[in-house]
Amino acid sequence: MTTPTSPRPAGRSSALTGRDRLTPDRPEWAAPGYPPGAIPLPLLTVDALGSPSAGPTADRLTELDRKWNGDGWSPEMAAARERAAVIRRETLGDLEGYLAQLTERVEANGGTVHRAATPADGREIVARIARENDVALAVKSKSMATEEMHLNQHLEQAGVEVVETDLGEYIIQLADERPSHIIAPAAHKAQGDVTTLFRQVSGEDVEDDPKRLTKFARERLRENFRTADMGISGVNFAAADREPSRSPPTRATAAWSPHSPGSTWQ
Repeated sequence: MTTPTSPRPAGRSSALTGRDRLTPDRPEWAAPGYPPGAIPLPLLTVDALGSPSAGPTADRLTELDRKWNGDGWSPEMAAARERAAVIRRETLGDLEGYLAQLTERVEANGGTVHRAATPADGREIVARIARENDVALAVKSKSMATEEMHLNQHLEQAGVEVVETDLGEYIIQLADERPSHIIAPAAHKAQGDVTTLFRQVSGEDVEDDPKRLTKFARERLRENFRTADMGISGVNFAAADREPSRSPPTRATAAWSPHSPGSTWQ
């Protein structure tokens, strides 16, 4: 199903050059303007991975899983996963207490912590930081929280060009789609789909080879890393019990938690 493209700001990002050549051909749920939450993510993922083009990708990932993990997780990996689950349950049991402890640690390292009670508050906090620092180009690492709160669209409307630097998210951004999976955002794309996409945006005969495709994305993104005015990252684990380090002061790293009435932005 072909859906209309969303407006795209003209900016200085070399990584996004060529998107105007594309005519998106995507399922309805993948369109950026599709109502969030209209389809629960697990059902959306099942639908995405059921597409014909996703079959080879799923087969390849299954084979890699067997190669890396054999018949199951190694004892060391199983123990690490269980430890992570225990930490998560313990933290959610006293989220405000741990957030206060983390805030203290971040501030001791020279960072600034902002509290956002809603996604709209979080969007505006980041947009304000961008305005106050004359940000024109922001690069992002993978963050599903910012996907859920539609941060990219908000920043673009404020005149900030946003570039995804995680390979899966970058592929989805070029295609003007939404992620289909919480860990593998481009899981519904086959290798051939990515090759076609990269050829269309570049106007070049990009080789249909995983290493060449990765090199293509890396080369386009490298200049944006060098010239970006702002970096935005999600966080999987933030160590609230660590003593201050000698790291340089942190300006703005975002971590939004929906579990608390007043969520945290670091």
